[in-house]
Amino acid sequence: MGEFGPEGLVYRGRVGTGWNDDVLHSLGAKLEALETKTSPFVSVPSDIRRRARWVKPELVAEIAYTEVTKDKVLRHPSFIALREDKPAKAVRGNERRRP
Repeated sequence: MGEFGPEGLVYRGRVGTGWNDDVLHSLGAKLEALETKTSPFVSVPSDIRRRARWVKPELVAEIAYTEVTKDKVLRHPSFIALREDKPAKAVRGNERRRP
């Protein structure tokens, strides 16, 4: 998953929980329709790059998480729902800045 920043799409981690079988099936079909051969991200960790399947960044998901790491990756992300009320490029993070 990622969010748009001034430099482009920024990697924020992977989500592995928060859905039931029906949501997983529906989400899988939507992601499959958006599949692309190239990464849409500005940069991705090499261990992720080797196993990734890329999609066009068009879906918006609401994600719950415990914190943002020093590497700007979400800790313990959990899927809440897809959002259809705003375009993907309008989404910006709401992380709290540390002093």
